[in-house]
Amino acid sequence: MKKKILSALLVGAMVSSLLAGCGGSDSASTSDNSTSAGSSDAQTTEQGSSDATAEASGIEGKTVAFIPKLTGNAFFEVANDGAQEYAEKWGITVDYMGSSNAAVADQVSVINQAISSGVDAICISTVDAAGVSDALQEAKDAGIMVTTWDSDANSDDRTLMVSQGTPEVLGQMLVDMAVDGLKERGKDPENDEIKYCWHYSQATVTDQNSWQVEGEKIIAEKYPNWTNVYSRVWHDFTSEGIARRVKVPHDIVYGG
Repeated sequence: MKKKILSALLVGAMVSSLLAGCGGSDSASTSDNSTSAGSSDAQTTEQGSSDATAEASGIEGKTVAFIPKLTGNAFFEVANDGAQEYAEKWGITVDYMGSSNAAVADQVSVINQAISSGVDAICISTVDAAGVSDALQEAKDAGIMVTTWDSDANSDDRTLMVSQGTPEVLGQMLVDMAVDGLKERGKDPENDEIKYCWHYSQATVTDQNSWQVEGEKIIAEKYPNWTNVYSRVWHDFTSEGIARRVKVPHDIVYGG
Protein backbone atom coordinates (compact mmCIF):
# COMPACT_ATOMS: atom_id res chain seq x y z
CA MET A 1 0.00 0.00 0.00
CA LYS A 2 2.75 2.45 0.93
CA LYS A 3 4.50 1.85 -2.39
CA LYS A 4 1.22 2.41 -4.27
CA ILE A 5 0.65 5.73 -2.50
CA LEU A 6 4.25 6.74 -3.14
CA SER A 7 3.86 5.90 -6.83
CA ALA A 8 0.71 8.01 -6.98
CA LEU A 9 2.59 10.94 -5.48
CA LEU A 10 5.33 10.64 -8.05
CA VAL A 11 2.88 10.30 -10.90
CA GLY A 12 1.05 13.44 -9.82
CA ALA A 13 4.19 15.49 -9.32
CA MET A 14 5.97 14.47 -12.52
CA VAL A 15 2.97 14.59 -14.83
CA SER A 16 1.82 17.93 -13.42
CA SER A 17 5.24 19.48 -13.90
CA LEU A 18 5.54 18.33 -17.49
CA LEU A 19 1.95 19.14 -18.44
CA ALA A 20 2.33 22.59 -16.94
CA GLY A 21 5.40 23.07 -19.04
CA CYS A 22 3.44 22.10 -22.13
CA GLY A 23 0.49 24.30 -21.13
CA GLY A 24 -1.71 21.23 -20.76
CA SER A 25 -3.00 21.58 -17.22
CA ASP A 26 -4.74 24.58 -15.70
CA SER A 27 -4.71 23.00 -12.26
CA ALA A 28 -0.94 22.72 -12.33
CA SER A 29 -0.42 26.40 -12.96
CA THR A 30 -1.47 27.77 -9.57
CA SER A 31 1.54 28.64 -7.43
CA ASP A 32 -0.10 27.75 -4.12
CA ASN A 33 -1.77 24.62 -5.45
CA SER A 34 -1.33 21.59 -3.22
CA THR A 35 -2.85 18.14 -3.33
CA SER A 36 -2.72 15.32 -0.83
CA ALA A 37 -2.81 11.55 -1.24
CA GLY A 38 -2.79 10.86 2.48
CA SER A 39 -6.53 10.48 2.90
CA SER A 40 -7.10 8.40 -0.22
CA ASP A 41 -7.86 4.72 -0.08
CA ALA A 42 -6.31 2.10 -2.35
CA GLN A 43 -8.93 2.49 -5.06
CA THR A 44 -8.53 6.26 -5.18
CA THR A 45 -4.74 5.96 -5.20
CA GLU A 46 -4.72 3.53 -8.12
CA GLN A 47 -7.31 5.61 -9.96
CA GLY A 48 -5.13 8.68 -9.51
CA SER A 49 -2.18 6.83 -11.01
CA SER A 50 -4.29 5.68 -13.96
CA ASP A 51 -5.69 9.15 -14.59
CA ALA A 52 -2.23 10.69 -14.52
CA THR A 53 -0.90 8.04 -16.86
CA ALA A 54 -3.74 8.71 -19.28
CA GLU A 55 -2.89 12.43 -19.22
CA ALA A 56 0.80 11.81 -19.92
CA SER A 57 0.50 11.90 -23.70
CA GLY A 58 2.50 14.62 -25.38
CA ILE A 59 5.39 14.61 -22.92
CA GLU A 60 7.55 12.04 -24.68
CA GLY A 61 11.19 12.99 -24.80
CA LYS A 62 10.99 15.35 -21.83
CA THR A 63 13.51 15.16 -18.97
CA VAL A 64 12.72 15.46 -15.27
CA ALA A 65 15.35 16.00 -12.60
CA PHE A 66 14.11 13.92 -9.68
CA ILE A 67 15.84 15.31 -6.58
CA PRO A 68 15.45 13.60 -3.18
CA LYS A 69 16.48 14.98 0.19
CA LEU A 70 19.35 12.53 0.06
CA THR A 71 20.37 9.39 -1.81
CA GLY A 72 20.96 6.02 -0.18
CA ASN A 73 17.84 6.31 1.97
CA ALA A 74 15.37 3.46 1.39
CA PHE A 75 12.35 5.78 1.11
CA PHE A 76 13.88 7.83 -1.67
CA GLU A 77 15.40 4.85 -3.44
CA VAL A 78 11.95 3.24 -3.65
CA ALA A 79 10.61 6.56 -4.90
CA ASN A 80 13.19 6.54 -7.67
CA ASP A 81 12.22 2.99 -8.60
CA GLY A 82 8.64 4.19 -9.10
CA ALA A 83 9.78 7.24 -11.03
CA GLN A 84 11.85 5.14 -13.40
CA GLU A 85 8.94 2.74 -13.92
CA TYR A 86 6.65 5.53 -15.09
CA ALA A 87 9.42 7.19 -17.08
CA GLU A 88 9.69 4.04 -19.17
CA LYS A 89 5.92 3.91 -19.69
CA TRP A 90 5.72 7.56 -20.74
CA GLY A 91 8.84 7.77 -22.87
CA ILE A 92 10.48 10.42 -20.71
CA THR A 93 13.83 10.55 -18.93
CA VAL A 94 14.02 10.81 -15.16
CA ASP A 95 17.46 11.80 -13.89
CA TYR A 96 17.82 10.80 -10.26
CA MET A 97 20.05 13.58 -8.98
CA GLY A 98 21.03 13.96 -5.36
CA SER A 99 23.64 13.87 -2.66
CA SER A 100 24.22 11.33 0.09
CA ASN A 101 24.39 14.30 2.45
CA ALA A 102 21.09 15.97 3.36
CA ALA A 103 22.49 19.50 3.38
CA VAL A 104 21.22 22.71 1.81
CA ALA A 105 24.48 23.45 0.02
CA ASP A 106 24.50 19.99 -1.55
CA GLN A 107 20.91 20.28 -2.73
CA VAL A 108 21.49 23.75 -4.17
CA SER A 109 24.45 22.32 -6.09
CA VAL A 110 22.23 19.55 -7.47
CA ILE A 111 19.56 22.07 -8.54
CA ASN A 112 22.22 24.13 -10.31
CA GLN A 113 23.45 20.99 -12.03
CA ALA A 114 19.91 20.27 -13.22
CA ILE A 115 19.58 23.80 -14.58
CA SER A 116 22.89 23.53 -16.42
CA SER A 117 21.91 20.21 -17.97
CA GLY A 118 18.77 21.77 -19.47
CA VAL A 119 16.07 19.61 -17.89
CA ASP A 120 12.42 20.37 -18.62
CA ALA A 121 11.19 19.96 -15.06
CA ILE A 122 12.39 19.51 -11.50
CA CYS A 123 10.57 17.31 -9.00
CA ILE A 124 12.13 17.86 -5.57
CA SER A 125 11.79 16.97 -1.91
CA THR A 126 13.50 19.88 -0.20
CA VAL A 127 15.79 19.76 2.83
CA ASP A 128 15.21 23.45 3.54
CA ALA A 129 12.57 25.51 1.74
CA ALA A 130 14.26 28.84 2.43
CA GLY A 131 17.72 27.51 1.68
CA VAL A 132 16.88 26.29 -1.83
CA SER A 133 14.58 29.19 -2.71
CA ASP A 134 17.03 31.20 -4.80
CA ALA A 135 18.12 28.13 -6.74
CA LEU A 136 14.54 27.14 -7.54
CA GLN A 137 13.75 30.68 -8.65
CA GLU A 138 16.73 30.46 -11.01
CA ALA A 139 15.28 27.22 -12.36
CA LYS A 140 11.93 28.90 -12.99
CA ASP A 141 13.66 31.84 -14.66
CA ALA A 142 15.34 29.32 -16.96
CA GLY A 143 11.93 28.02 -18.04
CA ILE A 144 12.05 24.86 -15.93
CA MET A 145 8.82 23.74 -14.29
CA VAL A 146 9.26 23.03 -10.58
CA THR A 147 7.09 20.74 -8.47
CA THR A 148 7.61 19.34 -4.99
CA TRP A 149 6.62 16.17 -3.19
CA ASP A 150 7.20 14.83 0.31
CA SER A 151 8.77 18.08 1.62
CA ASP A 152 7.59 21.37 0.17
CA ALA A 153 9.37 24.48 -1.08
CA ASN A 154 8.07 28.02 -0.66
CA SER A 155 4.84 28.27 -2.64
CA ASP A 156 6.29 30.97 -4.92
CA ASP A 157 9.15 28.66 -5.87
CA ARG A 158 7.13 25.81 -7.36
CA THR A 159 4.08 25.09 -9.49
CA LEU A 160 2.42 22.68 -7.08
CA MET A 161 3.06 20.34 -4.17
CA VAL A 162 1.93 16.72 -4.09
CA SER A 163 1.78 15.60 -0.46
CA GLN A 164 1.51 12.16 1.10
CA GLY A 165 -0.99 13.61 3.57
CA THR A 166 -1.88 16.68 5.58
CA PRO A 167 0.05 17.48 8.78
CA GLU A 168 -3.11 16.75 10.76
CA VAL A 169 -3.52 13.29 9.20
CA LEU A 170 0.13 12.33 9.58
CA GLY A 171 0.48 13.77 13.08
CA GLN A 172 -2.52 11.71 14.17
CA MET A 173 -1.11 8.63 12.45
CA LEU A 174 2.19 8.90 14.33
CA VAL A 175 0.44 9.25 17.67
CA ASP A 176 -1.87 6.30 16.90
CA MET A 177 1.13 4.15 15.96
CA ALA A 178 2.84 5.08 19.22
CA VAL A 179 -0.26 4.20 21.24
CA ASP A 180 -0.53 0.82 19.53
CA GLY A 181 3.15 0.13 20.17
CA LEU A 182 2.85 1.03 23.83
CA LYS A 183 -0.14 -1.27 24.30
CA GLU A 184 1.74 -4.14 22.65
CA ARG A 185 4.49 -3.63 25.23
CA GLY A 186 2.03 -3.79 28.11
CA LYS A 187 1.90 -0.08 28.84
CA ASP A 188 -1.24 1.97 29.44
CA PRO A 189 -0.95 5.10 27.22
CA GLU A 190 -3.76 6.91 29.00
CA ASN A 191 -2.53 6.43 32.56
CA ASP A 192 1.17 5.52 32.58
CA GLU A 193 3.89 8.14 32.68
CA ILE A 194 5.34 7.95 29.15
CA LYS A 195 8.61 9.49 27.97
CA TYR A 196 9.10 10.10 24.25
CA CYS A 197 11.30 11.91 21.76
CA TRP A 198 11.16 12.87 18.10
CA HIS A 199 13.72 11.55 15.63
CA TYR A 200 13.67 12.72 12.03
CA SER A 201 15.81 14.04 9.25
CA GLN A 202 16.46 17.78 9.51
CA ALA A 203 15.61 20.82 11.60
CA THR A 204 14.53 22.64 8.45
CA VAL A 205 12.35 20.14 6.56
CA THR A 206 8.79 21.35 6.14
CA ASP A 207 7.02 17.98 6.18
CA GLN A 208 8.28 16.29 9.33
CA ASN A 209 8.36 19.49 11.37
CA SER A 210 4.66 20.02 10.57
CA TRP A 211 3.84 16.46 11.64
CA GLN A 212 5.66 17.00 14.92
CA VAL A 213 3.71 20.19 15.63
CA GLU A 214 0.36 18.47 15.04
CA GLY A 215 1.43 15.39 16.98
CA GLU A 216 2.31 17.52 19.98
CA LYS A 217 -1.15 19.11 19.91
CA ILE A 218 -2.79 15.68 20.03
CA ILE A 219 -0.52 14.46 22.83
CA ALA A 220 -1.19 17.58 24.92
CA GLU A 221 -4.94 17.08 24.57
CA LYS A 222 -5.25 13.30 24.93
CA TYR A 223 -2.13 12.20 26.79
CA PRO A 224 -1.10 14.92 29.26
CA ASN A 225 0.92 12.37 31.26
CA TRP A 226 3.40 11.99 28.38
CA THR A 227 6.70 13.88 28.60
CA ASN A 228 8.82 14.94 25.64
CA VAL A 229 12.34 14.27 26.92
CA TYR A 230 14.28 15.15 23.79
CA SER A 231 12.55 16.76 20.84
CA ARG A 232 13.84 16.70 17.30
CA VAL A 233 16.74 14.27 17.30
CA TRP A 234 18.19 14.53 13.79
CA HIS A 235 19.35 11.71 11.57
CA ASP A 236 22.95 11.71 12.74
CA PHE A 237 24.39 8.29 12.02
CA THR A 238 27.88 9.05 13.26
CA SER A 239 29.06 7.16 16.32
CA GLU A 240 28.54 10.32 18.38
CA GLY A 241 24.99 10.75 17.13
CA ILE A 242 24.06 7.13 17.86
CA ALA A 243 25.56 7.36 21.35
CA ARG A 244 23.56 10.52 22.04
CA ARG A 245 20.27 8.84 21.10
CA VAL A 246 20.98 5.73 23.16
CA LYS A 247 21.53 7.86 26.26
CA VAL A 248 18.11 9.52 25.95
CA PRO A 249 15.63 7.74 28.30
CA HIS A 250 12.37 7.18 26.45
CA ASP A 251 9.45 4.85 25.89
CA ILE A 252 8.73 6.00 22.32
CA VAL A 253 10.80 7.32 19.47
CA TYR A 254 8.84 9.04 16.71
CA GLY A 255 10.61 8.48 13.41
CA GLY A 256 10.45 10.44 10.19
